[in-house]
Amino acid sequence: MNGDNKIAIISQIDDLKIKAANHFRLGQGDLAVMVAEQIIELANKSNLESIVNEQKDFIAKVEGTDFVKSKIPEMISFCNDFKEKCDELLNENKIIEAHELVEEFKRKYERYYNLHTIPSARTAIAKEEEVWKDFLSGQEEVIQRLKQLEDHFYENMMKNQRGVASTIIERAWDEIFKLPVSFKEYQKRWGAIEDNFIKQVRYEEYERGAKHVKGIVESLGISIKLRNESRFEEALSIVSSELALLKEGELPDYKEQLDNEIKEIKVAQENCAKLDNKLKILEKELEENQKKELFDIAIENCKEIVKISQELGNKAIEDRYTDILRDLKEKIERIRIEKEKLMELSRMEEIKISVSALNTEGLNALNSGDTREALKKYKEIRTILINNTK
Repeated sequence: MNGDNKIAIISQIDDLKIKAANHFRLGQGDLAVMVAEQIIELANKSNLESIVNEQKDFIAKVEGTDFVKSKIPEMISFCNDFKEKCDELLNENKIIEAHELVEEFKRKYERYYNLHTIPSARTAIAKEEEVWKDFLSGQEEVIQRLKQLEDHFYENMMKNQRGVASTIIERAWDEIFKLPVSFKEYQKRWGAIEDNFIKQVRYEEYERGAKHVKGIVESLGISIKLRNESRFEEALSIVSSELALLKEGELPDYKEQLDNEIKEIKVAQENCAKLDNKLKILEKELEENQKKELFDIAIENCKEIVKISQELGNKAIEDRYTDILRDLKEKIERIRIEKEKLMELSRMEEIKISVSALNTEGLNALNSGDTREALKKYKEIRTILINNTK
């Protein structure tokens, strides 16, 4: 430790000494001892042995004063209440709660009082310690028996001794019920063992056993995949083969799943056929609408075809009609632009004709000497040109 750190710690210790002395002067002996112990901890870290010894002497002085002694009657009364509460918990067989009460009591008061000199505290602590020792010993015996039972359980499972294994589970639960509620992990562990045992026994009741079940599950998975790919005949063949292997009354749950899968395949097949038919009609409508240049309707046809192809999972058709849809939109845009150009040309031609007619009328009026009429015509021309150049 460098010199600066040591100086800082000594300064901190000096402040704590003042605090401890103030507690002592005010009759707060327990607080004075707590601060002195903080000083000792700091002094030990800095190898300040003289300060450690000094504070130990200070603690002895405080504990020997009337500040602590004056609280003895109050402490005795408190210990009597403590013993009563502890006895109550033990009588109700609340061993864990009683143990927690004693440990908390010792943590709070052991440093200030010799609890073994107070009869009620001594009696309560001794009684609880004895009960706690027996309690732990008893729990350890139960836990050891449970471990042995688990080993025997798996040994008998390996030997296919299901009846013996079932009896072992019953014995294990008898032992578990002897444990307090806080030992939940053993309930969970044996609950899981029992659940797995029941499932395994149930599977073994089937004549085909777990191997057949695994085959059915795999076949169902393959069938679902084929069904989603619209490969209905292949899916039906796989599921029908599995059903043919089942005898009457065998694996009823899995037979029901296979039957349901066949229904799903047939429904999907019917829907697919309907969509295929609708797709063909739409393709024909699209072709006709394109020929008739009904492009807005053709676009709606195209959108519907893309949607159906997505439902069918037909990427090729989807991509093809997505391209057609884009081309149609571009074509409509080109037609719109061409129409706008034609309309503009038509409008300009109309303006040209109007201006030409007004110009002729103006010239005729001017030639006939009617300047007022000629000026009126030219003003009309000017208005037309201004209004159409904005």
